[in-house]
Amino acid sequence: MNWSDTDGRTHRCAASGAALLMILLLGACGTAGGGDQATPFDDAPVLQLIEDDTFFVGRARDFAMDEQGAIHVADALGQQVLVFGSDGSPLRSYGREGPGPGEFGQIGPIAVSETTVWVVDIADQQVQTFDRQTGDVKRSLPYHGMATTMLARGEELWVGELSIADDRSISRWNPGDMAPVRFGPFPEAYRQSNPLYSIYNVVSVAFTGSRMVAGLAASNVLWVYEAGSTTPADSVIIPERARRGVSPRLADDIEGLEFEEIFGSASALMGVHALSGGRVLLIHNDQDMENGHLTSTTFGTVLDSALRPVCVDVLLRRHGDGQARFTTRADTLIRFEQVVTDTSARIEISSWKVGGECAGGA
Repeated sequence: MNWSDTDGRTHRCAASGAALLMILLLGACGTAGGGDQATPFDDAPVLQLIEDDTFFVGRARDFAMDEQGAIHVADALGQQVLVFGSDGSPLRSYGREGPGPGEFGQIGPIAVSETTVWVVDIADQQVQTFDRQTGDVKRSLPYHGMATTMLARGEELWVGELSIADDRSISRWNPGDMAPVRFGPFPEAYRQSNPLYSIYNVVSVAFTGSRMVAGLAASNVLWVYEAGSTTPADSVIIPERARRGVSPRLADDIEGLEFEEIFGSASALMGVHALSGGRVLLIHNDQDMENGHLTSTTFGTVLDSALRPVCVDVLLRRHGDGQARFTTRADTLIRFEQVVTDTSARIEISSWKVGGECAGGA
């Protein structure tokens, strides 16, 4: 599949066969920009999760997908994890509201491995772990920091966080550990600016072969780590084309602004995802808030195995309510959205096969 500009070039999409969970895109390819330009998801078939009065997602906080295509949703209204099959049917739930083992005061990010479901309890500063097959509680681990993303790599757990007490932004839990190893950059601007620390606080990590790549929401830099190291071996400037970008003086720029104005001050790096061949996919949101109502436009950027730009700021989601969430499986980008209307709410999932080339789009 190629990503192309809307300048008369041909849009060519190659769909694969039936997938376990998602049907790949059958329509037009996306381009950078906004307005009436197409996104890769415009004509993608949609999987809607099957919900009823006793099994429904009230407010999706995060989601993860296992190797069988089951969808695990961290529900911030019910304070529990709801699991749906690859066909969208309800399977089981983990946890409930409360202060005890396997319970949540404020559910946070989620990650899934072959055997384990990890979920952060933000309120009680714990990581709750469940047996993936039975839902039984394995153990509760003390956790201190602002966890924003989680990634399971085998039975290791990696957490993107901002830990102001340790000046660190990444945690690694090895199997059996009672406390994580903390490392990663903590830019001085985050310590100096409470609005920056509070709003642009997402930290994302991804693994490409033996390397780990990490990024912070309000930074134009990716940090690159070699296998086993806690010290960056390199850094890469993130290219920018259509999104707002991030001012090098963002902390100063937002000083004195109203809370809602800060959301529209910069692009936010919301996700770093691995693709095949050592490639990396970056997800950025241009956000706005008015009268407490959050809207966002989402862009995708692909870097090759040398972390050079292949496609920059491809439009993935137009300005709309709330935020879509994304993950990848192999070379498929999966978009998860909770669609809320005056009378109903539903979860829609769609996907797109990310190709290796971008005709003139970098």
